[in-house]
Amino acid sequence: MKRYTSIYKKYQIMEMINNKLKLEIPKICKVFEQFDIDYCLIGGASLPTYNLNRATEDVDFLVFVNDKQKLESLIGVYFKPQFPNSKRNLIWNDGKILVEFLYSGEVSGATGGLEFKKPSDLSEKTDGMKIITLPNLIQYKLSSGMYGRRTKDLSDVEELIKLNNLSNNYCETNNFREDFKRKWQECWLNAEFDKQNKRW
Repeated sequence: MKRYTSIYKKYQIMEMINNKLKLEIPKICKVFEQFDIDYCLIGGASLPTYNLNRATEDVDFLVFVNDKQKLESLIGVYFKPQFPNSKRNLIWNDGKILVEFLYSGEVSGATGGLEFKKPSDLSEKTDGMKIITLPNLIQYKLSSGMYGRRTKDLSDVEELIKLNNLSNNYCETNNFREDFKRKWQECWLNAEFDKQNKRW
């Protein structure tokens, strides 16, 4: 009984964190808009936009590298370093939210992975926030999963395919179109296997 109680408490805590993120992320985006910073929301916090709800404890933003100094000027006013002298891992003062920044020109995954473009080239505005589009989110998750060996990102791609009922040519114009098609096929083969074997 104690084990189930601890699991329940864990999910309660994660739900509280997710609710907090919903309140604080728009505030962070407003600050970026105010200071004319080219940004977009990426990572786990962007997934609910595309019907995938996953617990996450921090928020990831992609920022245009030319706006790096603008962002750093906000440290001490709107953000504080999570670690001494950190300019990438910060804490949003208003809601004590952990925020991690990536910059255009960096790579998703490791060597050989896909380079991040300008946030404005990868995003659309939704509910007043610039959020990475679904095709771009998928290709960067494929890059992270394949080159950075982040299996969770590959699992996210499968879930996004199923939850949004995507066709196998959905990412036809992306760098990872052939990898997406393989993942699409694998996704539905796994789903059919689970159905036939009544796995729950």
